[in-house]
Formats: sequence, C-alpha cells, structure tokens
Amino acid sequence: MIEAVALLRQEDPTIRLVLTGGALDSLGPVPEWVDVRGLVPPEELRSLYRRARALVFPSLYEGFGLPPLEAMAAGCPVAASRVASLPEICGDAAELFDPKDPADIARAVTAASARTVELQRRGFERLTAFSWERCAAAHESAFRRAAGR
Repeated sequence: MIEAVALLRQEDPTIRLVLTGGALDSLGPVPEWVDVRGLVPPEELRSLYRRARALVFPSLYEGFGLPPLEAMAAGCPVAASRVASLPEICGDAAELFDPKDPADIARAVTAASARTVELQRRGFERLTAFSWERCAAAHESAFRRAAGR
C-alpha cells in the first residue's frame, strides 16, 4: 500500500495515506506522508470516509469485508483487492486490483477517484443487497436447514 501511494505521489505529492485498524503498531517506520491512526471511533471513521479520495482495501484474505460497504454508505469511492469475498461484496461499485501489485493498486485508486460520482451511485445501489435484517434471515434459514427443519 505504501509503495502504491508513493507511485501516486509522483503525480500528486499532496496525497497522504491514512491507515486505520488494529495491529498497526507493528509497521515500523513509515514515510512522513503516512498517518497511522489505529482504531478510531465510528464518528471519526465516517469523517475520514467523507474526506477520502478513496477507501483502498488491499486485503489478501477477507471473510466478508465490511469496510468497503461502510465507505460506500458514506459516499466514498472504493478500490478493493480482487481476492476472496471482495469482488462479490463490492460488485460493480468498486475498482478492483491485485493486492500484491503496487502499480495496479495505484491504477485502481486513480480510476476510483475519477469515477467518484458513478461509484457513489453504484455504492448506494449495492448497499440495498445488504442489511442486518437480511443477514439475520439468512442465518435463521441456515440454522433451520442444519437442524433439519
């Protein structure tokens, strides 16, 4: 991710990388243009999504991938890796990339940023496929099938 942003900074040196989430203290030294925030409260996270050029989600493995949906709900364009569940979750509402290729990540960030209005619309549409009610109903159905009912 840092290599990808370094590539983007060749075109726009004002770009910063903001990292959120757990286990970031193991990163070691980072460039001055990387802001390591760690775990942030929901209100701050929503503010970051609203101000971001894009949410970049370079996951190598993902069971579900809630951050891309959170970003879509905040109107933030998404660039996500094309591995595991992420293509299915993001659908056509994100730019997908190879998470091991910094140049492809940079390309996807540029493309997502250029498609902000379109990806916002597609993201809001995509969110209609996900709700806690649908999640609960799917789990209830699976539990009933497992119980033979």
